[in-house]
Amino acid sequence: MPGDRFTPDFDPDYGDAPLSTARKDIANGRWQGLRDLLRVTGPAWSVRAHRIRLLAPACAGNSSVESWLAEEPRSPDALVLRAATEVARAFTLATAAGGRVPVEQRRVDRAVMACLQGAEAYPEDPTPWICLISVARLYAAGVRRQELGRWWDELHARDPYTIEGHLHVLRYYSARWHGTHGLMYDFARDAAAVAPPGCALPVLVQFARVEEY
Repeated sequence: MPGDRFTPDFDPDYGDAPLSTARKDIANGRWQGLRDLLRVTGPAWSVRAHRIRLLAPACAGNSSVESWLAEEPRSPDALVLRAATEVARAFTLATAAGGRVPVEQRRVDRAVMACLQGAEAYPEDPTPWICLISVARLYAAGVRRQELGRWWDELHARDPYTIEGHLHVLRYYSARWHGTHGLMYDFARDAAAVAPPGCALPVLVQFARVEEY
C-alpha cells in the first residue's frame, strides 16, 4: 500500500537453521540443543566461531551454560561456550556502563580465567584464544604486549587466517582502545599482505577505516 515502509527481514543466523533452533532452545532454558549443535559442528573452526559468537550473547542472559556444565562438567564444548559467554557478559557490563568506563578488573579476570580453562579443555580450538584477545580490550590499561603476543601466537598456530581473531587484534590496537591509528593500520596492512588468494583478510584495511572514523 502507498506509504507503507519496507522493513528488511534480517536473519542474524545467516540462514543457519540449526543455530536458530539452538538459540530458541536457550530462550526456553534448554541446554541440550547447544550440546548437540556444537558436537555436530566439530572442528569446522570458522563455522564454530560464528555459532559460538551468536550463542554466547543469548547464553549470557540466563544459566543455560551453567546447567550444561552441572550435567557435564568436563565437556570441552561447554567449557569453550562458557568462556565466550563470560566474555559476552563482560562486554554487556561495559556497554551498560557507557563508553570507556572501565569494567571491574575482577569481572574481566573471571572471563580471562574461563577462556584459559576452555583452551585447556579443547587444545585444538582457536575460539578461546579469540575470546581472550577480545576481552583484553576491557582491561583499563590493556595487557602486556608480551601477553597479547603470546595469545596471538596461540591463535595463529590454530587458525592463521581467522578474520574474527584479526578483527579483535585490530580493535585492540586502535586509538579508541590501547594503540594508535598507525599501529592499527600497520597490523591491517601486514595481515592483508600475507593473505592467500580468496582469503578475507584484505578487508581489514576497510575495518581499520571504520575504527578510525
